[in-house]
Amino acid sequence: MKISLYIHIPFCVRKCLYCDFNSGPYDNKVRSSYVEALTKELVGRACELSEYEVISIFFGGGTPSILEVEAFSRIMDTIHKNYNLSDDCEITMEVNPGTVGKTEKKLSGFKEAGINRISIGLQSANDDELKHLGRIHTRADFEQTYKLAHEAGINNVNVDIMTAIPGQTMDSYIETLRYVTALNPPPQHISAYSLIIEEGTPYYDIYGDKESESEESKMYGLHNAKTLTVSDCCEFQKEGQSESEHHDYEYMRLKKESVSDKLQKITLPDEDTEREMYDATRKLLHENGYERYEISNYSKPGFESRHNSVYWERGNYYGFGVGASSLIENVRFKNNDNIFEYIADPLDENKAIDKEILTKKEQMEEFMFLGLRMTKGISIKVFENYFGIEFPTEYIDVIEKYMKMGYMEAVPASESKKVVNINSNESSDCNEEENAGSSKLLHPEKEYESDLAKFEKYIVFRQKYDRIMLTNKGIDISNYILSEFIF
Repeated sequence: MKISLYIHIPFCVRKCLYCDFNSGPYDNKVRSSYVEALTKELVGRACELSEYEVISIFFGGGTPSILEVEAFSRIMDTIHKNYNLSDDCEITMEVNPGTVGKTEKKLSGFKEAGINRISIGLQSANDDELKHLGRIHTRADFEQTYKLAHEAGINNVNVDIMTAIPGQTMDSYIETLRYVTALNPPPQHISAYSLIIEEGTPYYDIYGDKESESEESKMYGLHNAKTLTVSDCCEFQKEGQSESEHHDYEYMRLKKESVSDKLQKITLPDEDTEREMYDATRKLLHENGYERYEISNYSKPGFESRHNSVYWERGNYYGFGVGASSLIENVRFKNNDNIFEYIADPLDENKAIDKEILTKKEQMEEFMFLGLRMTKGISIKVFENYFGIEFPTEYIDVIEKYMKMGYMEAVPASESKKVVNINSNESSDCNEEENAGSSKLLHPEKEYESDLAKFEKYIVFRQKYDRIMLTNKGIDISNYILSEFIF
C-alpha cells in the first residue's frame, strides 16, 4: 500500500493579505517547541502506518524554508528512521524567496537532508503586484533564490504564479508568464492559481462577498485552517514572543486602516480578463513545452507533481502538524488547529477534529469532482472496479448534458489507455484486459431490474465511452460543472 505525507510548518515572516492558512510569525521558542512536538507525532504515528510505502512527502506552510537546516534535518531523520520511503520518493519543500540566505548553503543543507523538489512562490514578476499581495519579496529576491536552488543542485523546481491580483492587467500577467518561461534553466513545473478571496483575511474585508464563501475553497482546500485574529495576537504575546519579531498587532492595525485605504482604490481584474489570463496561460505554456495535467498545474513531461496527484486521485495521505488534514482508507480527519494545544500534546486523540467516515456516496462524489480536475479525467472502468457497481446513470445524465454544450468530452475504452498519464496509479486498479477496453458488466440485471430505461441508457453509454474529461471550455466553469456530481 502507498501513502503520502504532508508536514505542516506554520511559520512565516508575516502573513500575506490573502492568506487564510494556519500560520503565523512565531518566535524561536515556539518554533523549537513545535519541531519537538512534530517529531513526537511522527514517531507516535509510525506504527499505524508501518504497512505503507511513502511515495511522496510535502513540507507546506506557512514558509517551511524559514526552518534552520538543523531543525529540518531532525524532522527528516525522524521520518527516515520510522517510515518506509520508496527509492524514488518525491520530497518537496515550499520556499518563499528571500528566506534561504544569500548563498546556496541553506538550500544545500535542505538537499543533503533529503529535499529533491522545491516549490517557489513567485506569484508575480511585477513588484507593485507583489506589494498589493502583501508579499515580503521582490522579483530580484525570487531571481536570487531560483539561482541558489540550482547552485545547490535542486533541479526539480515548481514556480507558483497567480492571476486576478489587485491591479493586475493582461499585459502585466503576460509579462509574468514570459518571465517564468524564460528562466534559465527553465522550471520543470508551473502552478498558475487564481486568487481566491477567503473569509477572515484582510482581502475579504476589502473585496469579499459577505453573503457567500468561495466554493473552490470549500471543495478543494486541503490544509486550510483559521487565520490570525486579534485575540490570537494577544495569545502570542503571552507566550513571550519578542517585540522585534511580533508584527501581528501592527498587521491587524494595517488591515483595518492603511491597507484597506490603499487597496480599495485598486480593483480586481474582471471575469472576462481573468478568463483571458487563464486561456493565455494554457497557450503560452504549451508553446514553451508545458502541458496542463490539472486545472491549474502544468509540467514538462514526467515532472507532474506526484504528491498533489495523490489528492486528486483520492490516494491515502497523512498530515502531520497543527491543523493538518488526512485521508486514510476513506476516513478523513484533521489535527487540532490550536498550535499551543498541539505543542502540549501532539498525540492527543481527543483533540483531533472533523473526523468523518466517508459513505460510498461521498467517496463516489469525490472520485468524480476531484478526478475531473485532471485533464486525463476519470475512467469509468476504474470507477466500477473500485466501487463494485455500475456507473450511475445520474452521472451519465450530467455528462451527456455538458457534452452537448461542449464542456465535456468522452473517449472510447479503446482510446482510454492512451490518455492516462504515465505517473497514474490507475494501472494498479484494473488489469490490462480492462485497460484495453473489455466491457465486463458487474450486476446490471440486479442494479437496473426495476428500470429498463436506465439499464439501456447505461449499456449504450458504456459501449461507446470509458474516459470522461472536461474540455478547455469546460475548465473555465469547472467549479459549477463539478458541483453537479454532488447529489
